Amino acid sequence: MNERVVREGTVLSVEGDLARVVVGRPDACGHCAASNACHTFSGGRTHEARARNLCGAIAGQRVRLEMDASSLLGAAFLVYFLPSLAILLFTWAGHTLGPELGWSANAGGVTGAAMALASAAVFLFLHSRSHQSRPPAFSATEILPDLPQDAACRNSIPG
Repeated sequence: MNERVVREGTVLSVEGDLARVVVGRPDACGHCAASNACHTFSGGRTHEARARNLCGAIAGQRVRLEMDASSLLGAAFLVYFLPSLAILLFTWAGHTLGPELGWSANAGGVTGAAMALASAAVFLFLHSRSHQSRPPAFSATEILPDLPQDAACRNSIPG
């Protein structure tokens, strides 16, 4: 069974067969412990996504975006699991090798953890820089009708 992630967004621009789409964050983001970090690093409740423009949408139209769930799991692996594993391994290595270098075991462990964090940051930075050359994970599959003006206002009122 192949699960899909489905989102809705508004096309900002179209360049060839690719569309830049502004997408709102899922409501579940508000319940996540890391939501403040995401909002701090990525600018808030919306973000921009690149999508294959399979439905021929133009700027200003609302579209349905679909993505294979395995892409999301792969991204979570890169962002959460790999850095955590690196911190554990580098801390253990620093704790073990620190005394051989004339440091205390704790100083070696802290140095190893700092090296892991720096390595993870550099890796994620370089990985994100190559993002533009990779094909987009999302596909714009359907043009959606515009929301009536009163519905758009009603949806933006908190509470």
